[in-house]
Amino acid sequence: MSEPTTFDAIVIGSGITGGWAAKELTEKGLKTLVLEAGRSVVPEEDYVEHVPQWEMKFRGMGDRRKLADEQPIQSACYACDEWSSKFFIKDKEHPYATDPGKPFRWPGWRGLPASAWHCCCPCREASGSSSDPSSGGNR
Repeated sequence: MSEPTTFDAIVIGSGITGGWAAKELTEKGLKTLVLEAGRSVVPEEDYVEHVPQWEMKFRGMGDRRKLADEQPIQSACYACDEWSSKFFIKDKEHPYATDPGKPFRWPGWRGLPASAWHCCCPCREASGSSSDPSSGGNR
């Protein structure tokens, strides 16, 4: 049996802060592990914001029925469109509950590398990211 691997630091999430933290730690010589929940992003396939909307199947609006079914909370964010909805979590796969009368929208990104825009949506109730969606934004 092989020896267990040990790390000096573990970074949870490769978002803008996590990626920078991992860079700084490794530059200082620490053996660093980055944990990411999302899939790898392939820029030449995934970044399609340069494609004009008239070349998109749903003219940039996305499949509204599919969005309403799979991403009802995420699709309330202006950035969850035909170009980028694939990067947002599927609400059915990552459900959370809120207290009655206290709505909470949780725009979330799953991908490696992540980007700072995953929490930029102007959701009036609240926005952000956390490892505990049940916290309702209480951090």
